[in-house]
Amino acid sequence: MTNPWNHSISHREGIVRCALLGLLLAALALCSGIARAQSRSAVAGLFEGVQRIELFLARPTPVLNIQGAKVPVKVYRLYAHQQYIEQTLMPRIPKLPPGASSTEIQHNISAYIEANKAQIEAESKDLKAMYLEGKELTFRYKLLDYPAFVINGVAVFDHTNDLHEALRAYQKHYRGR
Repeated sequence: MTNPWNHSISHREGIVRCALLGLLLAALALCSGIARAQSRSAVAGLFEGVQRIELFLARPTPVLNIQGAKVPVKVYRLYAHQQYIEQTLMPRIPKLPPGASSTEIQHNISAYIEANKAQIEAESKDLKAMYLEGKELTFRYKLLDYPAFVINGVAVFDHTNDLHEALRAYQKHYRGR
């Protein structure tokens, strides 16, 4: 048998090397499994004493570690109603010829909204309610920066989009209060 370095090795040496390599891989797999179990345990500990999590977003933002949350996370997308208006409603409004006055443009928008009021209200009802509830809570929690996590109605962690980071800070500063 020849190895990649062109050194001759016996069949027995090859078997021993394969066995050692197998043991090494098994040890790595075991260590990896232990590390994952410890990580899951540490994450579970982050949720200790947490009954409510609210997340406030002012614009589309990727949020880390929210899918595996052990407590439901209520997300207030404060931008969603405005986004609906800009991306869904405005493109539907018939375009006026270039040079139309601002009065004509406003009348065109108002006429479209009035003619389609029921559909627009049905499409935007939940977005508007989420916005209004979210805005009321932002005043109550005195939120100034986003994204912001509010945990159990008292702890505010802004400038982070990572739920685990907010929970670690909560456990460090508010646990037992």
